[in-house]
Amino acid sequence: MKKAILWAILVVGMVSVGAAQDEYQEWHQERIEKLTRPDGYLSLVGLSWLKETPVEVDGIGTAWVDGTKVYVDLEPGHTFDGREVESVVLDTEKPEGEEIVQRGTRSFYAITRGDWTGLRVKDSAAPTLVDFQGVERFDVDPAWRLEGRLVPQARKVEIDSVVGVATGEDSPGWAEFEAEGVKNRALLIGKPDSKQFFLVFTDDTAGQSTYSACRFLYVDRVGEEGLILDFNKSINPACAFTHFATCPLPPTENVFPFRIPAGEKAP
Repeated sequence: MKKAILWAILVVGMVSVGAAQDEYQEWHQERIEKLTRPDGYLSLVGLSWLKETPVEVDGIGTAWVDGTKVYVDLEPGHTFDGREVESVVLDTEKPEGEEIVQRGTRSFYAITRGDWTGLRVKDSAAPTLVDFQGVERFDVDPAWRLEGRLVPQARKVEIDSVVGVATGEDSPGWAEFEAEGVKNRALLIGKPDSKQFFLVFTDDTAGQSTYSACRFLYVDRVGEEGLILDFNKSINPACAFTHFATCPLPPTENVFPFRIPAGEKAP
């Protein structure tokens, strides 16, 4: 009887582990599918910051900024809203990527970062996309699925970026959690009433097995103040794959003084 009970426990445990592995594999597959879309971050091939005076943008034409508007005199062959055009006016107050200008496999749209305005260029035939071979990961480790709690302190925070311009972001407060015997407090990004928050962090694996600048983690909210920080789902930022991204950098408190051997490794 005892052997039967032990065997049943063992089987249930094996099924649970298998189900968890399947969940992570499904999550990873969705992550790769999103990353490799024709207009995903792997398709980035250009980023040109603009001025109030006209500047030449290679492969596009002449562009300049006036308030919240971007004016572009286009090289031949571009289309906008399904028709060929010689010039366009893009509105930076509209959601990023809503107004897209295309020519062949290439497209561009206006972006703003702080006080900077630019044109982001994508190409569905970019080598970074066409030649993509996947992302190596650490083995899934249940020990890095951590429980934490939200310490509310809703406010605006300034987050630096790899391009040298800070942006104002909403923060709901802090994530408190324990890892490697150390109690940590990390700054979260997101609306206070969100069900999921954004964490930009780095740790002692950075520059060795993981990307040197940072990694990202989406933190799930449980109830009012509970949090799940599953570092097995840590991902590389776009700037790990391309020079044309504008990734945020981790604030000082999100630089963890220990190794987190979980999630994606450096490309």
